[in-house]
Amino acid sequence: IHAGLVPEASSVHHTDYPVVDEDTIDEDLERSMAVARTVVTLGRSLRSDHSIGVRQPLARLAVITRDPEVTAAVHRHGAVIAEELNVKEIGTRDDELSVVELAAKANYKRLGPRLGAAVREVAAALEILPSDQVASLLEAGGMTIAGHELSADDVVVTRNPRPGLAVASDGSLSVALDTVLTGELRSEGLAREVVSRIQRARRDLGLEVTDRIRLRYQAGDDLLGEAIRTHAGFISGEVLAVEILSGHVQGGMRFEIGDSTLSVRLEKAAA
Repeated sequence: IHAGLVPEASSVHHTDYPVVDEDTIDEDLERSMAVARTVVTLGRSLRSDHSIGVRQPLARLAVITRDPEVTAAVHRHGAVIAEELNVKEIGTRDDELSVVELAAKANYKRLGPRLGAAVREVAAALEILPSDQVASLLEAGGMTIAGHELSADDVVVTRNPRPGLAVASDGSLSVALDTVLTGELRSEGLAREVVSRIQRARRDLGLEVTDRIRLRYQAGDDLLGEAIRTHAGFISGEVLAVEILSGHVQGGMRFEIGDSTLSVRLEKAAA
């Protein structure tokens, strides 16, 4: 509660309203925003690592955590995360095995001095340990392997993403990005690239942001042409085109989009 907004003690009347600690609210908001920033950072890194452009929509991203505060933060800021990462669906899971396969190896720096020659037998047993057993070892903090008590620190765990997923972690939080590109997603991605190029053409021509245009385009291949036709309404709305025509373009601007080309000629539409 801000200073100066609290009434004098003599004028305070009993109410049923709880006292709100704004400092606590601010701290909670900051923590939840920090989670959202971490998710976005990991998601962008995965896009970059897999050469998936930011304008290419993806189906979904899952945040894997067992922390209820992290789960709440993702739900709270889900719309912002989805927009920042250009994904259609954001969700949370508490089962890491749903997105990765776990594999364990011996931590020789710890086990070698302690077990001596027996470390070989333990290492062999760890290498064939099933993924769910590795998860149990981590969750319990330890396990008996080849007759020896091991802690979680005695093993080195690797996480291998399941097919179609890219996974990155930061502490106890992991994100799994669905990298499968359907024809529909590819088409939408191409349409977004087209919008970007036409917006660039508008700027090069010195048009005002409110100016409406007439647009003629020539797609370099059928895939790009089909994407433009399918998403003509979206493109028109984004670039303020009152008319979009397909045909031969002469003397216009030419852009590269993926493996194709886009030639455009646009003019300001009459008010």
